[in-house]
Amino acid sequence: MIDMPSVSACAPEIATDTLQKIIMVESGGNPFAVNVNKMSAGSRPKPKNVADAVAATQYWIAKGYPVDVGLMQVNSRNFKMLGAVLDKV
Repeated sequence: MIDMPSVSACAPEIATDTLQKIIMVESGGNPFAVNVNKMSAGSRPKPKNVADAVAATQYWIAKGYPVDVGLMQVNSRNFKMLGAVLDKV
C-alpha cells in the first residue's frame, strides 16, 4: 500500500482514491518503476531501489529515450519543469 498522506500532499485537490487508482494503473504501486518508451515490456529495466532507478533513468535518457518514472510515471520531458535532479540520490 502506498503512503497516501505523502502522495496526497503533492496533489491535495485530487481524491485519495483517485490517486491510488492512477498509481496502480501507471506503476502497479512500484515507486522504482522505470518505463523506457518504445521498449518492449520484457526488456524494460527493473530497478530494485532508488539508486538503481536513477541509474537506469540516466542511462536511457543519455541514449536518447524518453522515460516514465515513479509511482505515477512522470515523463522525463517534464523533469526540467518540475525541477527534478537525477545526479543526486
